[in-house]
Amino acid sequence: MIGVGVDITERHKVEAALRQARDAAEQANQMKSTFLASMSHELRTPLNAILNFSEFLADGVLGEVNAKQEETLRKVIGSGEHLLALINDILDISKIEVGMMELFVEEFNLVAELYSVAATGKGLVKNKPVEMKYSIPDDLPHLTGDRRRIHQVLLNLVSNAVKFTKQGEVTMQAVREGDSVLITVQDTGAGIAPEDHALIFQSFKQTRQGMREHQGTGLGLPISKAFVEAHGGRIWLEAAPGSGTTFYVRLPLVAQLKAPQGAQAAAQAASEGQG
Repeated sequence: MIGVGVDITERHKVEAALRQARDAAEQANQMKSTFLASMSHELRTPLNAILNFSEFLADGVLGEVNAKQEETLRKVIGSGEHLLALINDILDISKIEVGMMELFVEEFNLVAELYSVAATGKGLVKNKPVEMKYSIPDDLPHLTGDRRRIHQVLLNLVSNAVKFTKQGEVTMQAVREGDSVLITVQDTGAGIAPEDHALIFQSFKQTRQGMREHQGTGLGLPISKAFVEAHGGRIWLEAAPGSGTTFYVRLPLVAQLKAPQGAQAAAQAASEGQG
């Protein structure tokens, strides 16, 4: 009986230590995300000022500039916009990780958003041997959800498709399926190896090809996944090396608001720690 009592006591000690370690890790993760969110806010204000003044200078608002000066200013603006996009990604993923992501739900015209994304895609392929194609039925129903976040998801998928397609085409299509809409973005790029499929939806992860050829945080797809899941939707892909990639986004006509998986895991860990 004494031996059994000792075993149980030791097991309880181990379980308590594991709970304490888990709680400490969770607290550290939340502190990290809160810090990143705070710093992102602090960085955006001066960066926006730099971008605005650079635009004024490049446009000649503060005095005439020559062609060489304007070219240099445009490079400054481009780098600043790239940095701002990275800061916004970090801010988004930080909010997602601590369960602070908010959606502004409204009824909106999905067709208009799709055409807007397609127009941006046409601009992105302007200097590449890539054609932007799209098939958007004009009778698609309106969606009820966060218009800006859905636009962000679709634009990210099209931008990625253009980025990883050296030549060929990028095609965006949409179709209603019952109480949902299925949107696909297909490219004729290099494709993605099967072992990399799980990586691309993880924060700060990139495929080997992405790390070799393109800079970035690797946050665009994890953020997109969180936004889609928060609407009660689903995002997935089909791809193979040399055969291009197709991303699928299924969205309910009316958002079924849910916490994304990352936030659910954080909430569950916190709940178990209290229990």
